[in-house]
Amino acid sequence: GILSMFAAQAGARRVIAVEGSPRTARLAAEAVRRNGFEGVVTVVCGRVEDEETVREVDRLLLAEVGAAAGTEEADSAVADVASPKAVDVLVSEWMGYMLVHEDMFGSVAFARDRWLAPDGFMIPASCSLWAAPFKNG
Repeated sequence: GILSMFAAQAGARRVIAVEGSPRTARLAAEAVRRNGFEGVVTVVCGRVEDEETVREVDRLLLAEVGAAAGTEEADSAVADVASPKAVDVLVSEWMGYMLVHEDMFGSVAFARDRWLAPDGFMIPASCSLWAAPFKNG
């Protein structure tokens, strides 16, 4: 939702937002529409690892490549999508408190391995967890 609109606002040419909750996906799509980003942001409802979601994201990536069809760049991009590592930036808020609460790292790793280009970025790219023992009393 909000991260996809931030990406569009920052100048992303194409954003695919994957939302696991149907209610959140509907709200995100409405926010995208109300903020005028419907030409840039597409909201897909589903878990990123689910076969139907994977097919939809692949289809959207192939459609994006098809828009530039007939050029050498497009032919190269089609090969990339078939691999299908065609995403330049993967943005996610996968961590809850203590970096593990939401247990979404597996989903982000799946998306990274499936769609992130070899020279792509993940945001955030790393995290640090600091702990200090203490005793009360």
